[in-house]
Amino acid sequence: MAISIIKIKNQNALKESEEKFKLLANNIPAAVYLVKYDEERSKIYLNDQIEHLTGYKKDSFFDGTIKLLDLYHPEDRTNAVKIISEAVNKKEPFVVTCRIIRKDGTIKWIEEYGESIIIDGKVEYLEGVILDVTERKQIENAIIAKELAESSNKAKSAFLANMSHEIRTPLNGIIGFSKLLLNTPISEIQSQYLNTVNQSAQSLLDVVNDILDLSKIEAGKLILENKKTNLHHIIDQTIDMMKFNAHQKNLELIVDIDNNVECNIWVDEIRLKQIIQNLLSNAIKFTHEGEIIIKVTLLEKTTDKSILNFEIIDTGVGIKPENQSKVLEAFTQEDSSTTRNYGGTGLGLSITNSLLKMMNSKLVIESEVNKGSKFSFALELKSKPCERLTKLTNNKIDNVLIVEDNNYISALIRKTFKNFGIESESNPEINNINFENFKLILLDFEYLGSNSVTEIIQTHPKVQFLIMQNSTSVFKEIDNYKNANTIVKPLKIEVLQNYLNKLNNPDGKEIKTSKTNEKITKENCKVLIVEDNKINMLLTKTLLTKRFSNISIFEAENGLEAVQNYKIYKPDIVLMDIQMPVMNGYEATKEIRKLNPNAIIIALTAGVIAGEKDKCMDIGMNDFILKPIDKNIFDETIFKWVNTL
Repeated sequence: MAISIIKIKNQNALKESEEKFKLLANNIPAAVYLVKYDEERSKIYLNDQIEHLTGYKKDSFFDGTIKLLDLYHPEDRTNAVKIISEAVNKKEPFVVTCRIIRKDGTIKWIEEYGESIIIDGKVEYLEGVILDVTERKQIENAIIAKELAESSNKAKSAFLANMSHEIRTPLNGIIGFSKLLLNTPISEIQSQYLNTVNQSAQSLLDVVNDILDLSKIEAGKLILENKKTNLHHIIDQTIDMMKFNAHQKNLELIVDIDNNVECNIWVDEIRLKQIIQNLLSNAIKFTHEGEIIIKVTLLEKTTDKSILNFEIIDTGVGIKPENQSKVLEAFTQEDSSTTRNYGGTGLGLSITNSLLKMMNSKLVIESEVNKGSKFSFALELKSKPCERLTKLTNNKIDNVLIVEDNNYISALIRKTFKNFGIESESNPEINNINFENFKLILLDFEYLGSNSVTEIIQTHPKVQFLIMQNSTSVFKEIDNYKNANTIVKPLKIEVLQNYLNKLNNPDGKEIKTSKTNEKITKENCKVLIVEDNKINMLLTKTLLTKRFSNISIFEAENGLEAVQNYKIYKPDIVLMDIQMPVMNGYEATKEIRKLNPNAIIIALTAGVIAGEKDKCMDIGMNDFILKPIDKNIFDETIFKWVNTL
């Protein structure tokens, strides 16, 4: 009797334990199974989560309609079975990570944790838990993809940095020597050929810079600066770079900056120049006749900020409406014929729009085929007025005549004179003019022609004339007349202001502040040039010897030789290339710093990747000159450091 009671109690306890197990298993957020270790893997127990995981009813598993093995992804099945079989044979737990295909065809990632139940030394059952790890796998894949992308970006940046250096290095020689040769006595035809070489090299340099800029923007490594600058200087310098190309096509360049625009602004000067230059270059490329206008207006003003609207308007070929968004894509132009007819990488507008996005703005395009285009953008900038541009010293000029056939240009010049407090009038009909009634007369050289201009100047020797010329105009006779000077269009306010001040103050002394007019004060200054490229070595030596007479030059072809020569010659200045064999410029700088902590070392490098200048400074260099070398920057940098010795 007692045995029967104990047996009943054990059965009740077992049943209670089983119920507790089922309750626990059904509340686990994972599929739980218990199967016989036979050929059919007969199901003993499955919790409800199996239905949620697979989409199949539990009955389908119990009656053998479907097996978990059948759900394994075909690409993962063989490996999963192999892992389980090997673990069971060794009587060890197993973990399988694979994909399963649900009833609705969707794919889930699972992790299956299982082990054998051994009775009398023999595997009788398999039990396990199956977790849905799809979300985790997606995150892992995203991380892997991100790491691959970052790795790819690093590799691309390194490649571009190296390629940039390799391309810019020979360009330095081409641009540098062609400019030097242009300043020597050569024939007109030779001058044309050299200008072509120089312009071609500059075009190639522009392509390299475009690709690098795009790479830096994509990698998020382009950082905008925010410094005080002058809006007129930005526009003038941009025009200087582009006016020759425009004037070669007989295009009129017009600058229209409203009077209420404050010209002291805080912005990234280099990038704003780049934006305007890209838009101006684009306008010149696609305009065959007519004019191109750069217009800046004030949209809104607060205490210390202005919202300025910039417009570049042309009379060019225009853009079809369906292609206006396409031209903002990288490496894209309006159509395939555009590339054949006009060339270019198609990066300019894409880079421009990307830069504007970084400035919280965007490029707006309005265009009509065969009538022209207007590209505009608005920038919110800190601003302050600069009244100096409207001031004249001892002004004695009270009336000015403007002989110009373009009414828009005439109106802008008259506005400028009005800002100076000078009355003016315009008249394109020279036959009806009494020139003697005016203190100053502006003549448009392209409109009137050389013969008419010469005749007017000769017949009115008591009148002062200012001849407005294009950058391509040739008027050598101007040197024969004391009552005439030239000014290049579009007229710069500061240039006109300086001319009027000289006219009003003929006895005033001209103050030259340019450091390039100074002389090296140190007697026999010693310079060590470290450069592995023979052409660039020759160019640097030529720039030094042509500009500075009292200078001694020593050479080194790599960083190791530079350190050795520094010990021997003890130079005052070291011009250090960066990428060199044996020992690079960074390593050589560190070694020279050990020899002399006060050594003056100037980087002379073709590297333009973001952070290159900072790295040079951090490593211990004093200054940075970029290749291709700008002669004025080179001269000023040498003066600056030599005269501190």
